[in-house]
Amino acid sequence: MRTHTLASILFFLFLTASHNTSAQGYINNNPLKPCKDSTDLIYQKWHISSLFGSNLFFGDVASSSNIWGGNVGGKFSWLYQFNIGRDISQNFGTRLDLSMGKIYSSKNNNWFDADIRNLNIDFTINMSNIISPYKYDKKWNTTVFIGGGILGYRSILYDNDDKVINSVGYNADGSKDNLLYTPQLHLGIIQSYRISQKLDINIEFSTSKLVIDNLDAKIAGSANDLYAKIGIGITYFIGKTNKSFRYNSEPCFMQISINKQEVLEKQMDSIAKTYLEHTVSNPCDTSTIDTDGDSVPDCRDLEPNTPKGRIVNYQGRSINNSDTNNTKTIISIYFSPVFFEYNKSIVDPSEQKTISALAVYMRQNNNVRVLLTGHTGKIGSEEFNKTLSADRCKAIKKILINDYGITKERIEIKAAGKSDILFENKSNGNRRVDFTIYK
Repeated sequence: MRTHTLASILFFLFLTASHNTSAQGYINNNPLKPCKDSTDLIYQKWHISSLFGSNLFFGDVASSSNIWGGNVGGKFSWLYQFNIGRDISQNFGTRLDLSMGKIYSSKNNNWFDADIRNLNIDFTINMSNIISPYKYDKKWNTTVFIGGGILGYRSILYDNDDKVINSVGYNADGSKDNLLYTPQLHLGIIQSYRISQKLDINIEFSTSKLVIDNLDAKIAGSANDLYAKIGIGITYFIGKTNKSFRYNSEPCFMQISINKQEVLEKQMDSIAKTYLEHTVSNPCDTSTIDTDGDSVPDCRDLEPNTPKGRIVNYQGRSINNSDTNNTKTIISIYFSPVFFEYNKSIVDPSEQKTISALAVYMRQNNNVRVLLTGHTGKIGSEEFNKTLSADRCKAIKKILINDYGITKERIEIKAAGKSDILFENKSNGNRRVDFTIYK
């Protein structure tokens, strides 16, 4: 009976885990392989959880060991567990779990009552990110764990008339003595569902193999005892970010393809630079032919027929002269964008002259303000790119305030992310911060 009960539980959890990972679209022949985690993103690495459930016993006094204590008057073998864990990477982590509870179980004319305490250290393996690394912002997660620890216990063995046959951890007069302690091997599986950015609910099942045979206070047994825990709990993720190692394999499993694209972009930039160094200057750089009079030469004007008087950007495209609420009047003056390296928000020294020119203009015109609009390339999630584009704006804002004395009230930032892609086949022109001057 006890073997069938354990097998049924494991089979159910296996089916749940299989559905989870198969639904995430595993790609058998995908050339991407795991890589080192990025240090550019801050993840929720620490988490705490609380679990309530039942202990199940599989030993000598266990012909019907179930949640309700077999034939022991329906007594509940309760369990309470507290965990604290840290995810080391998207695939691996560790945790400490402490639990306490009761075990009731019976066989033939005997039954026993045990108090137990547990302390385990587990090594966790995130199966969802290993098996389905190309699914981001998951809702379901399957984790397996293996570890070891210490079990503290005291037990009383009774006959069918509730007379004491034997006890461990009790004095001769029936009073409680110190707990007995024994090492144990611990392994299990956790199936989780994320209900918010900070919380998930989970079902956990684990088994523990002991090195003693008297958890049931049996005087002489046949083999070392085995018991299991099953319960439902809730987990809270610690950290300001909404990204969790447990539910995200980004950007690690994208990194190889991202790196390849970055290398290709750098090679193209290098080739273009080398070519320009050995050729004459682009005639467009000095061209004065401007048919529509918008101050952008025709050779690089993407809107060659701009109505007279309209404000344009550096590509000659018209821009609105006020926002949707008509609270900002945009001033017709253009400053070149500040460009950034891939996945970076650090301002390169070569871009300082643009910021300096902007600062001089603002110091000379105290009635104007500036809107910094951050942009990114196409790679990565929308949430990540929004954060990255905001960080780029904040870097420039900090320079304007700290180095040039522009008050923070005169600077506004907007994180556009990847919503305004100018160049489909070239990314370095998309990684930028644009400036809009307004009153």
